[in-house]
Amino acid sequence: AFDATCPQHTKDCVSVELNGNGTGTASCPRCGTVYYLMNNGYSTDGHQLKQYRVSVNGDYVHVYN
Repeated sequence: AFDATCPQHTKDCVSVELNGNGTGTASCPRCGTVYYLMNNGYSTDGHQLKQYRVSVNGDYVHVYN
């Protein structure tokens, strides 16, 4: 799981948007940075979305640091 806040705009709380083209990417609508979710949330310029651990237990999904 990733935090949806663009790391370049944390003070403004700008959320990235999932790209619906099947590439596993998310883009910031303000700066245009593309984050690659299958590459641990890194962008080509080295910024990274904050990543959280996830565990599944039956019908429950736990997201934590």
